[in-house]
Amino acid sequence: MTEDKERFDEIRYEIQNLIEEAFNLLPENLQSQDENHWYSQMRMALYSDHQFLGSSSCSMEDTYTNW
Repeated sequence: MTEDKERFDEIRYEIQNLIEEAFNLLPENLQSQDENHWYSQMRMALYSDHQFLGSSSCSMEDTYTNW
């Protein structure tokens, strides 16, 4: 079970890195628009602690903590 939990956390970290990479590829004019949409939604789904208004009812961080 510990290996599964560790892999779950690794996957969460990989998703975070891919989201950041995709966001940083965008031209600056699209970043400000998309930060308020898909980018913020994905970040809220990963972590409870973020700079966006709103939250996910159960983030991946919550699941990891409750594991």
